[in-house]
Amino acid sequence: MKLSKNLGRVATTFLATAMLASVAVVPAFAEGNNSDNGAAGQFTSETFTIQKTLKVPENVYTPASSFTFKIDPATNLTDEETKLGIEKGEADQVTNAEGGSNQATVSFAVDAEENVDVAHDETAKATFKVNLGQFTHAGVYKYTVSEVTGDDGNIKYDTTDLVLYVHIKNAGTNELALELVELVNPNAADGQKKTAGFTNEYGKNQDGDDTLHTLTLTKTIDGAGANMKGEFNFTVKVTNNTDGDAQVFKYWYDSDGNNQVSDDETGYITANAAQATPFVLGNNDKVVIYGLRSGDEYTISEENVTNGMTADNYSVYVGVGEKPTNEGEKDADGQTSGKMSDSDVSVTYLNYRNTIPATGIVMNVAPYALLVVVAAAGCFVFMRKRRED
Repeated sequence: MKLSKNLGRVATTFLATAMLASVAVVPAFAEGNNSDNGAAGQFTSETFTIQKTLKVPENVYTPASSFTFKIDPATNLTDEETKLGIEKGEADQVTNAEGGSNQATVSFAVDAEENVDVAHDETAKATFKVNLGQFTHAGVYKYTVSEVTGDDGNIKYDTTDLVLYVHIKNAGTNELALELVELVNPNAADGQKKTAGFTNEYGKNQDGDDTLHTLTLTKTIDGAGANMKGEFNFTVKVTNNTDGDAQVFKYWYDSDGNNQVSDDETGYITANAAQATPFVLGNNDKVVIYGLRSGDEYTISEENVTNGMTADNYSVYVGVGEKPTNEGEKDADGQTSGKMSDSDVSVTYLNYRNTIPATGIVMNVAPYALLVVVAAAGCFVFMRKRRED
């Protein structure tokens, strides 16, 4: 009777595996774990990975961020699964690699060397393991895999509940072995159910709205006495109290005012850096900073401004959201600060000089001119007196 019962379990397991394969549920973890016979999804190792894909838009660096997955016993079986003899898994049968929890975390780090000129996908993998000692017999076991939704309002989290099938086989008398692990998306179309894991989007909130914005600094020069080829020193600083100094933001520096991206400088600004980033700006030059989030703060400073005037007598006017004119209030110290919210921000600095400043040349020659006049007057008086005599 016992032998017959064991044979029945083996037959059920074999039938379940065959029928699952027939509905295009393809193993997702063949990479790096194939058995000697090369069949996809056959494992000699008792560990497997679940992948996190983070989609990042162009001109934006991958943020420093972490994501957590968890594996729980399935709460229900479909009619087809019941017919196939699939069973609900139990706690502790599948845990993280350390074996102490049903959760595992993956992390992304900032890499200032990555190419962000185009949209890019970043991936990381969490490792789980099948604990054979927690199984009492061969069979196919079902679990639910989910992502623990985080609290970053700039990430659209994947809320799909994936299904994990673990196939346990008999490997000898009173010995079990892992045969197959399958991760599937039950909501996907037939033929596309295999999945490597979860996909999140950076720069979107949970409703799919864009959350990343640009800060644009533009310099203009005007006035009858202005040097239109003049240049002025600026610094830009970005701060955020929640991310330490990990996040970096790409900038585009239009240093010749022609608004052509191809021949200008790009780089990055580190949030909360000890030193602000310097720029030299002439007429119509600009700096565009990408990927700023709600709550990120900025401070822009034009150097050497006192009481609204530069050292060479330009009046300084600043407009946030609109271009300033020389009729407004001067920016006393050349510094402008603000906080990003839910839209792009444009800041324009106008340096205005209407009269040509005194050069000191007149004062330098005035004493000599006066001597010439006095001498001429003296000569005139002397010559007149001689004629009268």
